[in-house]
Amino acid sequence: MEHRILAIVVTDLQGFTEAAGRAEREDVEAFIARHHAEVGSVIREHGGRLVKTLGDGTLSVFETITDAVRAADALRRRCDLSLPGVGTLPIRVAIHVGEVGVDAEGDVHGDAVNLVFRLADGVRGGAVCLTEAAYHVGHWENETVSRVGAFVFKGIPQPVTVYALSSLTGDTEPPMQASQDVRPFYRPSPWWRRLISFYMDVLIFSTSFGLLVGWILRPWFVHWHPPAVTRGDVSAESTSTSPFVQMETPLGKVEAQGSHVTVETPIGRVRAEPGTVVVESPYRTLLRINYLRLSGLEVLVFVLYLSLSWTLGRGRTPGNWLTQTAVVDVDTGLPPSFFRALIRAVLLVLLVLPVGLGLIIPFLWGRQLPHDRWTQTVVVLQR
Repeated sequence: MEHRILAIVVTDLQGFTEAAGRAEREDVEAFIARHHAEVGSVIREHGGRLVKTLGDGTLSVFETITDAVRAADALRRRCDLSLPGVGTLPIRVAIHVGEVGVDAEGDVHGDAVNLVFRLADGVRGGAVCLTEAAYHVGHWENETVSRVGAFVFKGIPQPVTVYALSSLTGDTEPPMQASQDVRPFYRPSPWWRRLISFYMDVLIFSTSFGLLVGWILRPWFVHWHPPAVTRGDVSAESTSTSPFVQMETPLGKVEAQGSHVTVETPIGRVRAEPGTVVVESPYRTLLRINYLRLSGLEVLVFVLYLSLSWTLGRGRTPGNWLTQTAVVDVDTGLPPSFFRALIRAVLLVLLVLPVGLGLIIPFLWGRQLPHDRWTQTVVVLQR
């Protein structure tokens, strides 16, 4: 068996299996014959060799990556045949460069062939994706190629960085899609980076929001004076010290008064008030946590601050940027959509800010917080 380094191209049609089940058998056979003839014609025009066909898929090899990429671009432009009763099935193309074994019949074998087939499983219809090996040996003067991210493929021990040719239609759909055999690769952020990132965002937002509001309302401050308070002008309600929630059992006591909450047990006490949580034993203070607090209109604006930052900043708020982390979709590895970012921000504010314990306690459950699970997002490291 001869061993050579070749550019390998694999194609198939997205949704073909499902579409074939809805169409007439004769129509499917005629469609596949026309599709294979068109693919073979494009491959030969660009100096390649069609090794074999596999159902709706094809395997081809080229001497250079430049010829392979030009052929792939031509394939997605020309191979848009329509299956009667179903419609057009978009072609997807995967490219890799590596060492292959060529047998006496001209078939190719090896790990490089297995990798490009795995890559093809994750390519979205109408897209052309290539591995990092193919990207580094190619010349891209006339092509726009962008990095998609790293992916883990079933049966491939190491993650593979994937690149893609620019879309023909200019759409923003990701060129790779997750499946059972294709998953985005990322390194989850440690809890301490998430904690620092979150409170950095609270600090940055609080400072910016305060300065902005002060600048906007400055003309009114010049002409406004607080009303004088006379002695005795205090309502009975404001001087009342009786708790509005009080519950006592043999196991403990809970009391809430105004914005203060106290929980007492035989082994200790927890006191919470805006900005502070204190854990005490019968003998001493065990833990005191001071945290930044947002309320009222600030909370709503803070939610928009987070969601817009994740959307427009490609998954990164200023706090994420400072800690080299990012929020991405679990399935695609891409920044979340605005709607998903908005839901995540609302859940984050509702679950974290009122508690005041930041991101410490939820990590006792695992690496994902409730707002991670419910929005299918994750915070990852970015180097």
